[in-house]
Amino acid sequence: MHNSFLLYSRLYRGSCSRTYLKIKLKKSKIIKEKIQKLKNKNANHIDSNEFAIEIGKILSEAFTGEIRVDLLPDNRIYYNIAKRIIEPNLKRNYDIVGDYSRNVQEVLNKKSNISLKAIKADLNQDRIDGIVNKISGYNTFEDGKWLLEEPIINFTQAIVDDTIKTNAEFQYKSGLRPKIIRKEAGNCCKWCKDAVGVYEYPDVPKDVYRRHQRCRCTVDYLPGNNKKQDVWTKKWTDIDKSDKIEERNDFSNKHKFKINNKQFGKKSRKHMRDFKLDASLEADRKKFIAIIYDIVENNDRIIRNINWRGQTDPLIAYVKGDDVVLANKNNEFVTILRGGVNNARIKNTGK
Repeated sequence: MHNSFLLYSRLYRGSCSRTYLKIKLKKSKIIKEKIQKLKNKNANHIDSNEFAIEIGKILSEAFTGEIRVDLLPDNRIYYNIAKRIIEPNLKRNYDIVGDYSRNVQEVLNKKSNISLKAIKADLNQDRIDGIVNKISGYNTFEDGKWLLEEPIINFTQAIVDDTIKTNAEFQYKSGLRPKIIRKEAGNCCKWCKDAVGVYEYPDVPKDVYRRHQRCRCTVDYLPGNNKKQDVWTKKWTDIDKSDKIEERNDFSNKHKFKINNKQFGKKSRKHMRDFKLDASLEADRKKFIAIIYDIVENNDRIIRNINWRGQTDPLIAYVKGDDVVLANKNNEFVTILRGGVNNARIKNTGK
């Protein structure tokens, strides 16, 4: 695993104003914090994502601050110039973030007693070529300058997403059952809201790993539970093909668990107090969502066919310890109950 010294030394290498990058990287509290978390083996892929955003921002600022119109011929960034400046720096970001996220994956594997090696995702050369080709196609540098801003951050974030996808698919092919969790960040668009959810391989839609410009949604990973499938007798279905996947008995495999913002808003004010959280604070709302997902994903047991007031169809209960999350037939969040195992309807149904 790369130690903090090696990571820093790699950060300092690059063709875009080494002095500028070195100063920015050395001053970044986020980078220092994330490297320390990795060194302490406490990092996860949320850290990988935040690390990537910071690396992307610093490179974007270097591009927009160092590339000046008066230094460009005809006020344009021609293809050969764009390729010479942009490509090596994006590859450098790939190496930095790719190594970091792979090392995080190694930590997660060891914590889950998974002996499989963590894999570094392949470089997405097509995205680099796309940025280079597009910016060199503008008549003036100012017109295409936007490509050196958010698209640089987006490219760098995607390295983490690719790492998660690569390792999750590798683990699934090895017989494990990894899960992918996509969470929204801030006021997301409808497309992002629709992509939010918890997915278990192989039922993971491609859109889970995709992100539009300025998207700060997080894609996280839960390793398989070490209950291996028989990979020798099971017919393998390629994840990227649209072949019909055999039905599974587990309800959560058929339907992703999803939190509807309207329903969450109705229940959060009432039940967040039970968990000593303040519904007016964004940080507490995020903690509350994390609690809900934790109960669903790490449940001790599932109780079905619960009749609930105001609900036409029976509900399903995810139980962890004494707490319960209720979901409808589409596996959509209905409510959360602290100490819900003592609720009469849940207790009687569970008998």
